[in-house]
Amino acid sequence: MLLYDALCDSKSKTITTFAAVSRFVDTIKSLKDLLFLTLRDFFSAIGDRKEDLFIFLTTGTGSPAIYSTADITASSAKLIAKASEGIVIEGKNSVTINDCELTDDNTTLNGQSTTYKNIFLYQSMSGDAADGQAEFTATNSDITTNKGDTLYVTNTTASINLKNNTITNNDSEGNLLRAQADSWGSSGSNGGNVTLTKQKASGNIVIDSISTLDMTMKSGSSYTGTINGDNSAKSIKLTLDKKSRIKLTGDSYVTSLDDADTDHSNIDFNGYTLYVNGTAINK
Repeated sequence: MLLYDALCDSKSKTITTFAAVSRFVDTIKSLKDLLFLTLRDFFSAIGDRKEDLFIFLTTGTGSPAIYSTADITASSAKLIAKASEGIVIEGKNSVTINDCELTDDNTTLNGQSTTYKNIFLYQSMSGDAADGQAEFTATNSDITTNKGDTLYVTNTTASINLKNNTITNNDSEGNLLRAQADSWGSSGSNGGNVTLTKQKASGNIVIDSISTLDMTMKSGSSYTGTINGDNSAKSIKLTLDKKSRIKLTGDSYVTSLDDADTDHSNIDFNGYTLYVNGTAINK
């Protein structure tokens, strides 16, 4: 681990960067037992290197706690983004967090961004990252979103795996997951594979007409919300085991449903209708 232009307080396990274009961690692979604090725009909290290119991660505008153009794992860390996304994964790269606290306020849109979000999976087409599936995995972590969507996918395919996390979105207009066309790339397609394992989640799922979702719930997971409420998604496949449950908060539309409980007693329709390929399964 290399530290540049940083103050390290080993007693409080806090590292503060203070010089312009500071590099906090170079070629990071694993983080453990640290609280990261940065003070201004483009001051790095965590960085990874590709050849001579460094990505700087800060609490300033356009400065997420983790920006990945590599494979990054954070364990027992406190990750805070005061004016940016919490985590950004570009192209064929990954971020894994274990036993972490991730909090973002995301107060200022940066660059081509048109929406606020906490965990952002995309391809910028800048050449910084190879095309391919972006991956995000979180286990036993606290994920708090104070503005915008918790998870956002655009201009890439993505794999999202959530296990036994506490997920909180304090924005009344924020969604659990959104996949849609945005400012990057040309008109194409976005896709997401989302797996919930022993996971409680709530919030709406919004998928646009060029995007797809394959969502699997297992090991007693639960989801509360509306899925594709405007019926705009290109396709959505929903898979549930017998121990997992869904509670609807609005009429929802999926292309296919694979429910191990053929009576659908694990779905609380809550007065709403679930349509599968255009046909209501409850009346």
